[in-house]
Amino acid sequence: MADADAPRLRVGMVLEELAEAGGIEASVVTLIEALRAVGCDSVVLTCQPFAADNQYALQLRQAGVPLHSLPDGLAGARDRLAEVTDVAAQTVLILLLPLSLLALLGLTLARRQSWRASWRSLRGWVRARLPVQALVRRNWARAVQRWSRQARLDVIHVHGFGGGANPAGALLAAAGTHLPLVYSEHGIPWPSLRGERELQRHLALAHRLIAVSRAAAHALREVCGATQPIEVIYHVVPEAAAPQPAPAVNAPVAPLVFGCASMLRPPKG
Repeated sequence: MADADAPRLRVGMVLEELAEAGGIEASVVTLIEALRAVGCDSVVLTCQPFAADNQYALQLRQAGVPLHSLPDGLAGARDRLAEVTDVAAQTVLILLLPLSLLALLGLTLARRQSWRASWRSLRGWVRARLPVQALVRRNWARAVQRWSRQARLDVIHVHGFGGGANPAGALLAAAGTHLPLVYSEHGIPWPSLRGERELQRHLALAHRLIAVSRAAAHALREVCGATQPIEVIYHVVPEAAAPQPAPAVNAPVAPLVFGCASMLRPPKG
């Protein structure tokens, strides 16, 4: 048990969203409960707005956990500007086609990777240097820094977005607070993220990397290019949520069948 007189650590949990039902959300709620038991308080920030009757929002508020989201227009502006930036990067590469082809050939030979991976790397390099990206980063950084000051945080914990979302923006914004930064990957990053050097650089900003499985840790290295050590910490189910059935007497021996509720996505095979 934590010392009642000791100052309580305040952890800022950053999620992309509060979905109506999701594994990341459920695991974060469980983590917050466990941290509270050892003397740590949590504050939650979502990058997208959520419904007032969201089940996880209701659980967190009932538990007295402060819950915030980035300004409504910020997430939408990020997504719209990201689309514009992708188109602009493609246009630049097409207008400079001879140079683009030379760079594509050089990347493919130097990194011994497919031309598709090299094209993604080249497009990401151009996209990162367009002024639109700088505008998005600046607005995100200001919002996250303001939130961290108001919440009086000691640590920021960014929770990986698993599927197709790219956590680079949240990682970069959190790193701008100069607080200890933890990143947890809760899923298998999409193969389309392979070769995103910007994501690799932003993962390197985290002081600690956590994955929920060996497969997720392998994907962080192979797909996202993470180079620092990754600690595997499996998800757990609270004892209260997993009642043990009474043993049956003289029950017939039958194969053990496991059930798994999950969204079916390409990275899951």
